[in-house]
Amino acid sequence: MEGLDSPLLEPQHGASQLALILNLINATLGCGILSLPWATAGASLVPAAMLTLVVLAANVGTNLILVYAAEKEQVFDLGGLLGRLPHAGRSARALCEAMIWITVFMCLVGYLVVIADSLQRLLPLERYLAVFAGATVVLPLCFMDQQHLAFSSTLSIAANLYVCCVLVAAFSLGWRGDPGKFEDVEDCCLLGFGRGDLAMVSVLMQAAVVQMCILPMYEQMDRRSPRRFAACLGISFGFVALLFIGFSGIAYIAIGPKVSSNVLLDLPHGPFGSFARVVMAFAVIGVYPILTSSMVAPIRHQQSGPWQSATVGIVACSAVVACVTTDLGEVNVISGACQAAVFVALAPALVGLCLLEQSSRLWRFSMALLICVGFMVCIAGLVFKDNYVPEMEASCLWPAMCLASPSEYWALASPAVRKARALQGLEAGKALGGRRLSSENNSEAGSWAPVWCGQEKYNGAAGQMWYANPFTTACSRASMDLVYVDGGRARVAKKGDFIKMTCDNWECPIPPVVDCYFDRNACQADEWCMVITHEKWGAWAMGKKGHTPNFELCGEQYYAEIEAIASQGDVRNVTVEALKLSRDRICGSSTVGMANGIQLEGYGYSETQLWKPSHGRCVKYRQEGQSCIPTLATHGRFANAFVRRAQTGASYPNGGTMERPLACAPGLVCTGPDFDVLPSTCVKERPRDVCYAGPWWDSSRCPRTSMQRSGLSTEWALESLQTAFLVFPGEVASAMHCKYWTGPMATFTAEVRKVTHNIFRALWPSHLVGDCPTLEELYASMWRQTGVDLTALSPEECEAGEGRDGRIAEALALVGSWTHRPNLLWSLIHFSMHNQPSPMSRNAVAASTALASHLSENFWCNDCRGFFTVGVLSVVGLPPQNPDGEEHARYWNLGHNIASEHVATTRGGHPWINTLEEAQDADVGNPFFVPYEASVKMWHVEA
Repeated sequence: MEGLDSPLLEPQHGASQLALILNLINATLGCGILSLPWATAGASLVPAAMLTLVVLAANVGTNLILVYAAEKEQVFDLGGLLGRLPHAGRSARALCEAMIWITVFMCLVGYLVVIADSLQRLLPLERYLAVFAGATVVLPLCFMDQQHLAFSSTLSIAANLYVCCVLVAAFSLGWRGDPGKFEDVEDCCLLGFGRGDLAMVSVLMQAAVVQMCILPMYEQMDRRSPRRFAACLGISFGFVALLFIGFSGIAYIAIGPKVSSNVLLDLPHGPFGSFARVVMAFAVIGVYPILTSSMVAPIRHQQSGPWQSATVGIVACSAVVACVTTDLGEVNVISGACQAAVFVALAPALVGLCLLEQSSRLWRFSMALLICVGFMVCIAGLVFKDNYVPEMEASCLWPAMCLASPSEYWALASPAVRKARALQGLEAGKALGGRRLSSENNSEAGSWAPVWCGQEKYNGAAGQMWYANPFTTACSRASMDLVYVDGGRARVAKKGDFIKMTCDNWECPIPPVVDCYFDRNACQADEWCMVITHEKWGAWAMGKKGHTPNFELCGEQYYAEIEAIASQGDVRNVTVEALKLSRDRICGSSTVGMANGIQLEGYGYSETQLWKPSHGRCVKYRQEGQSCIPTLATHGRFANAFVRRAQTGASYPNGGTMERPLACAPGLVCTGPDFDVLPSTCVKERPRDVCYAGPWWDSSRCPRTSMQRSGLSTEWALESLQTAFLVFPGEVASAMHCKYWTGPMATFTAEVRKVTHNIFRALWPSHLVGDCPTLEELYASMWRQTGVDLTALSPEECEAGEGRDGRIAEALALVGSWTHRPNLLWSLIHFSMHNQPSPMSRNAVAASTALASHLSENFWCNDCRGFFTVGVLSVVGLPPQNPDGEEHARYWNLGHNIASEHVATTRGGHPWINTLEEAQDADVGNPFFVPYEASVKMWHVEA
């Protein structure tokens, strides 16, 4: 471009190079940059960085084409420059000016959306008030020249850098926007290819295209020349490249692949995140006037009308549209795709072909190729508007790096069902000697007041965990210092204190358990790594870094309680921040609905985090005189890496994994089960007629604590049958959800109820409690109690009632509470089996066998089914096939003993979290083994 290095016209009092560089940078810092992390999630880190460099380089080149042509023609607006094209100048100018107005107007709408979003996070404003407040601020700035706008450019650049610093600082301190999606860099995709690359290009175009602003900026440049302008362009776009790559990469890593298309919505809670939203609002306020000037530039140059009136009209119209527009993502993709076709491809190519007088074949080919590529990018952007994150996760070439507990079932219940269940729990708590917490004394001092966790040794609250029933007292011990919500107040607790919080464990939140299968140095000298290879594991200790997800405290309901406290005028900000910080620490995320890397509902978690084929836990070696299991050698030429079971009989295949921490310490050997002097293990006897409280199930109604003689009364037998009647896998369809009663699943649940009724009707001790009720009588009794026939509802009617306070929600809560009383099911089993005649009928023998299979397939919690299937059926098999009633009673007593060794009332929580020794050391364990003789005294009734 020789001859154009010196300007033909020297403007007076033009913008300095520094001001021009700042304004060029500022022109790229609009709403487009806020969608870059979202686009990066669909493109992966390395391709996103490469595309950023390519797109910015393309924009630098096409901008210089326009600048050289403008200097040659002395026309300094894009529409006027296109008007100089031979033959098609008028049409090209009209198209250009129309596209400038359309795309720039979309940008202005996006800016006001960002401003309104930020204002609404700080002030209780209606949407339209927040939008028009932003419009009022930007309007006077639109009448300032470029030199005076330099201050806003500096502020805009500083704002973007501040947001980057907030993300870096928060990420380094452990904050993650959504750990179930991508908690840290090892979860991100470094390299992958997919349709998300197309959205990345469109968003980059939206952020980087400044062609409509370039010529007015160049016109106001002090000592104007294309060469000096090229230097400014290179410096500014070099900085922009670093900013775009750093900003999008950090936000993607910190927040995860589900990052919002407006990243401001995902920033951390608290003053730093709020301040970031404020300064970004000021940033787009600074960009707004620069883009507005490109829309009114043709009017100013032609002097065809009052440009001030046009400016006011543009601001007003963009404000009206912004009142009804809330999503930036799709707007940015569509706007960027259109701008790529017109401002990056068509306009520079036509100018380069017709006005720069370059006649080489390579030049003409390059300009034609530019047009083709630009229109391909446009079409692809208009068709593929999503970032396609699931596709990227599935096809990632270089990655950097189900829910099972009863609390989960309640956490996913509707607010109305949860409310009804809470009221029912209060009534049950009163019957146990509890009292309702008062709402007074919500001061800071009141937050240290001790909580009421019931009274020891009441019926249904016996044993070491008398405080832990989740449906009455709902207490546990604090495993760390925390601040939490309880009944509308903020409470402070030290480690070890009683707290009003439940999490399927005796202490809450459940402490992490290190996986020594991956961390081979985790175990101490007196420990060994118990590795279990299994098909599936639940959520226990499966969150990030060994944490157990807390579904109750990480859902929307608990966060709403925090917000309710925050809205109280007498609560200090430090209390609210402490509440949120404790919640975030418990959940490992500031995102509602995420619990230590697991999303409560819907897509978002990585199955590789939950479906571990091998899992390791450090446990103590067994010492001399303690029970053991024979193991294979862990030293010598053919040593195993981990302790494995030795073959001692047909039921123990050689090399089987150790599912109990019963390996002898080095220097000791296990005698095995055939050594009669010291076989097996000694355990305490469980007392009769005691119902232990625990952190999983409702023990507030227990037949044996109220019976004066052995067996069950007719009333207790019928209530127990009612509970057993509803047995069905809780993670498939729980009775507290409409899915269980209506819709496609209803047919399957009804069939299971029918089979359950047939089994217990065949085993029913009618000589003691009268005839077994028919299926119709059982249903009628249930609906009398609930007041609603749930099976008669349509799916739509049931789902509508489930979501609001009323009879349907109360009915679902009531039947849901019946399914959380497995002690009634076991009571009915023992009562029926201990009172079978000898010989039993052929039908009763078949029913006993069917019951074992039925529980293995349909018990409410899937880990309970696993315990029963692996621990009982795989060891002792199915019930005997002979008609000896006593043998069947012995079988079910033995099976219950085996299953009870695993349960939370024995261990204080899940057995993977608490070994028997740990539960005993913490003084929360309870005896589990009931000798057959004691079982006979409890359940057999003399005729």
